[in-house]
Amino acid sequence: IRQVFCICDRDGDGWLNAEELQRFAVQTGFNGNAEEWLEEFGILCTEQGGHRDRGFSLDMFARLVDDTSLDGCFCSDDE
Repeated sequence: IRQVFCICDRDGDGWLNAEELQRFAVQTGFNGNAEEWLEEFGILCTEQGGHRDRGFSLDMFARLVDDTSLDGCFCSDDE
């Protein structure tokens, strides 16, 4: 999870903002447009405790991708 986070964190600030997290989302099946992604990102922030400005820290991202509920974005190690 840390490796994926670091690859996505293009600016190296320790947070995945909307643009950086979108790269991950597209690789794991999100196929909406930019407007749809911003809406989805806002929902994720609300449901998962992310910050609309900064996004998700490594800990938040780890919880997000390990969350098997309908609110999470579970990804297996194979994915």
